[in-house]
Amino acid sequence: MNVSRRNFIKTISSSTLGLLSYPLVNKNNVVFAVDKKFNTSDSLYELFRNPSNASKPFVRWWWNGNLIEKKEIIRQLDVLKEAGIGGVEINPIMFRGEDDLGIKALPWLSDEWLGMVDIAIKETNKRGMICDIIVGSGWPFGGEFLGKKEQTQILSLNVTDYKLDGPAIIKFHKQELLDRVRTPKGGYKELYSVQMAPSYMKRFEGGIELINQFEDDILTIKVPYYIDQDLYVIVKVTGGQMVTNGAPGASGPVLNHFSEPAVRKYLNRMSDKLTSKLNGLESSFRAIFCDSLELSGETWCDDFIEEFQQRRGYSLKPYLPFVLSPVSQLDIKMEKEALEEVNRARYDYVITKQELFTERFLNTFQEWCQDNDVKSRVQAYGKGYHPLESSMLVDIPECETWLGDHIGREDHQGFTSINKFVASGAYLAGKKIISCEEITDISHVFFETLEEIKIIGDQSNVSGVNHSILHGYNYSPAETQFPGWIQFGTYFSERNAWWPFLKYWTAYKARISAIFQTAESRANIAVMHPLADKWSKYGQEFQPAFGWGERYPWYEYDLWYAIHQNGNSCDYISEKILIQSDIQNGYLKYNNRSYNIIMLMEVTSIHPDAAVVLEKFAESGGKIVFIGVAPSRSVGLKDYRENNNKVENIIGRIINKFSDKCKIVTPPEKELLNWFQGIQNEFKIIPPVKFSYPDFDVSQIQYVYKNKEIYFFINSNKEKRHTVQAEFTTTGNKIPWLWDPETGKKYLYPYDKQKNKLNIDLMPAESKLIIFDDETKGKPMPRKDVNYSSAFILNGPWDVEFDHIDGSIRTTTLTELIDLKDHSDFKTFAGNIIYKKTLNLKSENSFSFIDLGKVYGISQVFINNNKVGVKWYGEHFYDCQGWLHNKNITLKIIITTIVGNYCKSLKENLTCQKWTKNKPFASMGLVGPVKLLKL
Repeated sequence: MNVSRRNFIKTISSSTLGLLSYPLVNKNNVVFAVDKKFNTSDSLYELFRNPSNASKPFVRWWWNGNLIEKKEIIRQLDVLKEAGIGGVEINPIMFRGEDDLGIKALPWLSDEWLGMVDIAIKETNKRGMICDIIVGSGWPFGGEFLGKKEQTQILSLNVTDYKLDGPAIIKFHKQELLDRVRTPKGGYKELYSVQMAPSYMKRFEGGIELINQFEDDILTIKVPYYIDQDLYVIVKVTGGQMVTNGAPGASGPVLNHFSEPAVRKYLNRMSDKLTSKLNGLESSFRAIFCDSLELSGETWCDDFIEEFQQRRGYSLKPYLPFVLSPVSQLDIKMEKEALEEVNRARYDYVITKQELFTERFLNTFQEWCQDNDVKSRVQAYGKGYHPLESSMLVDIPECETWLGDHIGREDHQGFTSINKFVASGAYLAGKKIISCEEITDISHVFFETLEEIKIIGDQSNVSGVNHSILHGYNYSPAETQFPGWIQFGTYFSERNAWWPFLKYWTAYKARISAIFQTAESRANIAVMHPLADKWSKYGQEFQPAFGWGERYPWYEYDLWYAIHQNGNSCDYISEKILIQSDIQNGYLKYNNRSYNIIMLMEVTSIHPDAAVVLEKFAESGGKIVFIGVAPSRSVGLKDYRENNNKVENIIGRIINKFSDKCKIVTPPEKELLNWFQGIQNEFKIIPPVKFSYPDFDVSQIQYVYKNKEIYFFINSNKEKRHTVQAEFTTTGNKIPWLWDPETGKKYLYPYDKQKNKLNIDLMPAESKLIIFDDETKGKPMPRKDVNYSSAFILNGPWDVEFDHIDGSIRTTTLTELIDLKDHSDFKTFAGNIIYKKTLNLKSENSFSFIDLGKVYGISQVFINNNKVGVKWYGEHFYDCQGWLHNKNITLKIIITTIVGNYCKSLKENLTCQKWTKNKPFASMGLVGPVKLLKL
């Protein structure tokens, strides 16, 4: 990154620092986010109590097949507003429903479609909501209207190469070579390169190019006798990748994102069409969104060879067959020296592609958004993007969080491997909003619970996310057959039995986001990935969001979590960030970020200039943790031997001169939590939160706002309670407060003499927002001193009513509480299960609490038809003081279920069967035991 680019990043930083501190408006004075009480004596708390729409969760609003009508747009916006949704992202997508109801499909950018967009914008504005819109449709975007030169180019290599035994004369027909290379279906195919190279290389020998030796489509090859040769055939496919799930008018070939003219033409076509019908993009949309660019294969452009030569100082052509795939996938033997040369060329190939992609697509998109006075919102990951630095160049960088079970991990973590990269890039560039495609799911669909959504959403917040875009809300008319039109994802639908309770989660999430979007995140540790080593060996991943491909090292996406679990916070950095940082008194400083510890994660290759910065950092008192190895190699091919010596000498001096605080440590073998605790002790790292013991289920993230220190703790276990002792090392004499994001209330947090030593009691799936402040007066946090020894268990019988979402009602009597998935008559139920019981309590048996025990679903408790409360996650424990005393009492417990079991029973419903036929029945209902408890 050069000086001008750094200044560009810092300009963005300064312009985004106060994004939510004041109303977000455009030049036409359309207000996208405002909090009327923000300028009170405690502005942060008022924002917390009454978060703006910008802090509330948004939804990805799938316009299925563009089968859209005015009345239905209005109805759905009312539904979303009532549920606490702050904004929508208009996202046209392919129709996947069973019945289109005879509704006319409106092609993307047609006058009729633009009319519906205009209606959606006006109606969101009426409701005080915010509107974003996606570029194109599906992913990556494109369209059937693209010319050949505007479509993607992909290079395909014959991975199973041809063996040529000499001496011989061998002939190949051009079509035979084309047919032997596996390529994407469709598109225009042409031979790009045909090279002959030795099957064994001690030192690298570039292949002999034969592409110009065809005569009448016949290639005649004279194979020398002295060494076995391989034939490498590279085919260029133009227009071979199609838009995934493209809606009418925006399906077809994918755009060539490496062609600036094609990108600009595509974007201008969209903005010209929109502005012809709308009152300017700037008064219509907060942001224009680019989904993840899942470009398949090795994308290419016609001038890549020339650009590579100019930027890297040598020709890529001899190395081309060997950088398109890892050498391990080729049937060739290379000795160490040859392999190193190829791997260095592969690194240069990756970064050249990143540079071209940034210049020709990302910067063009950013400029286009600026020209139209809208924010850019981009999922800046995938081939072509730098996983960290690309997020620094857009207004609202976005990552992705899944329901954890989908990833198949035992820890059920929902944040993807890209989240921390995106959040770190945003923090480094001074951005205030880190957006997230949240609760993505392509598996469970009808089986998700609000409790799981909370747990995964909390994990998302700990990774740095502060703005949720739910995946997703389907445009589905009210008259469609249950369950409606479904793309995939969590079943965010008013037809879901638990939908009426979504507003509890959205209110909770909005208050959390209001704090995190306004305050400044804090980190004391910088973590550097071995990206150069990984790209040199494997190339760049197709989809780094999910950690597909080789992990290098095995813990590369998990180390940050162990750091947070041990009471610290961290950011990722890159070589460019390192090189452009300032060193001050043992701290590495970049913009408003500063770190006194740098951890290099098995990094062996580093730019000499980055090594120089590490030495300055060590000299000023900073600590460096070299995990596994210390860097000893440079990056790239040009002058690498000379640069290797520079790196080796610099790093050697660091280790020798500053051995007390700059060390090589043994890498983790199996687990990270205790391993990092050992590192923390060895390097005398004092975390802002010192836990008595770290726990895998408990994590945290830290923020600062003016005189306030903010700590967000989560328990990711939905079965187990955790109580941890925490010492806060930076809060001084400040007073701890609990800010309750469910209610917007705040309480003095209990402490014993020492204000900075607290017991953090986390119930299953619970989170706590603890804020240290100078304020001293307020209400103490309510305490529940429960006497479990005198528990009274409510046995059967129970009168039970089943109020099904299909409108039917059944009643029965249960002699005991059971998991209803095991009851043949009710295992396919979905809706509200109402348990009733009459209690006659004597005066000496006055109780204060009800513990429902095991509950599968959302619970509500009523006593004598008075609502006591709602529990939508964690323990279903109710404070009933004043309700349970000596008279006849009617106890009513309502359990709201998921809809998955019911969907599974609808054998003729294709949509339901698609997502449930291979799923087991889920647990359901009130299992108990239900206990009455005293103080």
